[in-house]
Amino acid sequence: MPDLIHHALLASIGWDQRFEMLEKIGAGAMGQVWRAREISSCGQKTGEDESEATSSDRIVALKILDPARTGDEQTLARLEIEGETLTKLRDAGQHEHVVPILDFKITDEHACLVMEFIPGLNLRKWSSTHQLSLQDRVRLISHVARASGWFHGLGIVHRDLKPANILVHATTHQPIIVDFSIAKVEDTLTLTLTNEALGTAPYMAPEQFDRRRGPISPASDVFSLGSTLYELLTQVHPHPGDFTQILQRFVDEVRPAPPSLLNPAVPRDLESIILKALSHRPSDRYADGTALADDLDRFLAGEPVKARPLPLTTRLLRRARRKPALTAALAACVVLGAFTLWNVQRQAAQRERFALESQLTSDMQEAWSKSSLSAAESTLIELARHDAASATTLRHRLQQDVLHDIEARLRQPHLLDADFTWLRSTIDWLKPRLPEEAAHLQTLITDRLGRWETQVDLRPPFADLLGLFPRSNIRVMDGLLYALHDHSSSNPAPIVITDAASVPMEVDCTFLAEGSTFHHLALDFSHQDAYLVLMLYKVQHTPGAVLVRMGLESAAPESYVLYFNLNSKLYDGAQSHGIHIPDSHLLEKPFRLTLRVEHGLAEASINGRWPLRLDSPFALGSMKPANYCRISWPTDIGLQHLALRSRRSDAVSPLEAADLLATQERWAEARRLFENLRGDPHFGIEAECKIAQCRLREGDDSAAVAIWERIAQGKPSVWRDGCLIQLWLHSHQRHDLVAASRYAALLPAHLSSGTLKHFVPQVRTELSETFVSLCMGLAQPRIDPVALTQATQIYRLLQTPPLELANRVGMTHHFARLDHEAQELYRAGLDDPAGRAQGSLTFATNCLDQWCRLIPSEKEPLLAQSLDRWK
Repeated sequence: MPDLIHHALLASIGWDQRFEMLEKIGAGAMGQVWRAREISSCGQKTGEDESEATSSDRIVALKILDPARTGDEQTLARLEIEGETLTKLRDAGQHEHVVPILDFKITDEHACLVMEFIPGLNLRKWSSTHQLSLQDRVRLISHVARASGWFHGLGIVHRDLKPANILVHATTHQPIIVDFSIAKVEDTLTLTLTNEALGTAPYMAPEQFDRRRGPISPASDVFSLGSTLYELLTQVHPHPGDFTQILQRFVDEVRPAPPSLLNPAVPRDLESIILKALSHRPSDRYADGTALADDLDRFLAGEPVKARPLPLTTRLLRRARRKPALTAALAACVVLGAFTLWNVQRQAAQRERFALESQLTSDMQEAWSKSSLSAAESTLIELARHDAASATTLRHRLQQDVLHDIEARLRQPHLLDADFTWLRSTIDWLKPRLPEEAAHLQTLITDRLGRWETQVDLRPPFADLLGLFPRSNIRVMDGLLYALHDHSSSNPAPIVITDAASVPMEVDCTFLAEGSTFHHLALDFSHQDAYLVLMLYKVQHTPGAVLVRMGLESAAPESYVLYFNLNSKLYDGAQSHGIHIPDSHLLEKPFRLTLRVEHGLAEASINGRWPLRLDSPFALGSMKPANYCRISWPTDIGLQHLALRSRRSDAVSPLEAADLLATQERWAEARRLFENLRGDPHFGIEAECKIAQCRLREGDDSAAVAIWERIAQGKPSVWRDGCLIQLWLHSHQRHDLVAASRYAALLPAHLSSGTLKHFVPQVRTELSETFVSLCMGLAQPRIDPVALTQATQIYRLLQTPPLELANRVGMTHHFARLDHEAQELYRAGLDDPAGRAQGSLTFATNCLDQWCRLIPSEKEPLLAQSLDRWK
């Protein structure tokens, strides 16, 4: 039943007929709060005599003075301030999270405030009863902070924000701030004695306890909201204890325990926001509720927050200012302890550094190995921790010492497999550290690996055969070595030189023979599954099938033929190859026959001239008893000198390995090996050229052209000329005569022997394919003279014999209406002595026949004379 005393209080201010008091819903130090029903419209607005009509039967909240404090001026003044504050807020437009005031009345003895009734629970009970999540609790405080920022902007500080003064509406679930009884307005005077605290201790800011810390400001409400949020998330106050304990914690500026220690679910960003709001100094907190709300909203949205904890140095400096004597003593102890520790560590580091330097110096006195280099690297890394400058110096000394060891090993007269293994591993270690020096040394190693070393050098007086001729069917006579046979034969039995033939190997023989009686000489080489015969014939004794295959039916009988035969397939074009030697005086002096066999090829020559090459798949591997090298050696030929040279079977440089893959048309594999040689000071440009060829064979024309263009713009070289030829050829294939003319103009007047060696066979083949219709077709209606002239220029640059050139482009010049040039081509071809020496009668006949088509009939006698001369 409503309290009669409070009913009488309402009667004293004339509101007993306006409100029906239903029940007491709260009580505080100054008064009580009742739920009441408004039953009439007799209220008055503050400061006005006129009454304002209100809705009847409306449920409101009445905050009336405690009967025990009737006439208390201080309490009446506070209620008056609350009423005026709420009225000021209402006049400013009201806020959804601030309790609306409906009316208030103050007399000399009594006071009563009429506010909207908020059904619901206070913030702590609401969160606990509804078991709100962390985000929901933070969101409620964000709304309260936003509302605080609103009245902070109006110059109002609540000074008592706590869970009991924040109600959560049961219907809207929105927080409402109530109880502005001790709110501070900018233009109001302090109503308390000096240093009297107003508020609830666990939620009060330090400056509310001690005004010397600073004035009451919106930052004070920020502290209260930080305390409220701390309590909602951890269930404890940030500064627990009674009033005295809290005050002492503020004096000592004791930081509250991080919320995450009490509730691990509190994220780091949210913890930073709470601790910033709870800073002891107002200047370290958020300026007002709006700033706090903004950072809470950033956290809820998953965005970076602006809150950052105070640096440790700042906290230490502030503590030092509060207790200078203790700080000075502690600082002195720390400095002394730090110096002692530093000195001990310095001495230990010096001892360890000296030990490391001594270990490295000792290691440099021994031969390096893979394990010792790895240990030295670890020692250098450890030394760098103590003395970076010393480590840098010793690292340089180490690298120079490794270089010296490699160079010394390469200067040894004989290198074993173990030496080459050590060289390879040491170079691999050196490459990432000294790339240029490592590249140079790698070149020296490759050269040493690929160097031909003489195994046997047999010379007169042939007293010691050095392990050759294991069957000893030879004799020495007049300083020459002769073969012994049971009977004279034009096809003598072969004499074994050695049973230890291996690949690679070079056989170098010098013979003295009588040219008039010479029939033939054969050098046999057998290794694993390959059997190779090198034969030197006089033409008159050469098998007819060989002459037919080589087109030498009309060759001079006293000339010679050098012929390769692989695996006894004498007439197989894929396995055999020969060369005509027109020198009839070849055997008038001692002649030198050289055979070099390597994996994939065999090369031969006479007196260093007349080179002959056969690509053949010789396998690599260990020697077998069946391997041998022998000579079919007539008894009338004397051996003057014999040398056997060999090279390591694994002495294949990356360039050679890539070349071998290219000959096997394994273009992608070859290109990858060539690409590893890019930037090599010796083989880089050659590798680039060959990469372009691989790209071309793989169908990537644009990549090949780009490489050729890049090399063509570089310094003059064999490879630059080759790239210009390729660009010229590519432009013709695309019918771009302008570009072709530009490339042709950049070519030198004469190609070097290196360019001819590397490019002639391949480019001639491509020229023939590209210009077959231009240069060999006789029924072309129109021929471009520019293209024809350029084709002739390239053929001449490639040193095409005049007779062959006349056959290729002579008649085409006629069809291009260049008869004078055609006649000059035929005349040069028919007058070429080298062509006549090679006996190319078929070519000559073709040239004569074509020339007859171009000249008048009165010159036929001249043609007949030329034909007779050729015949």
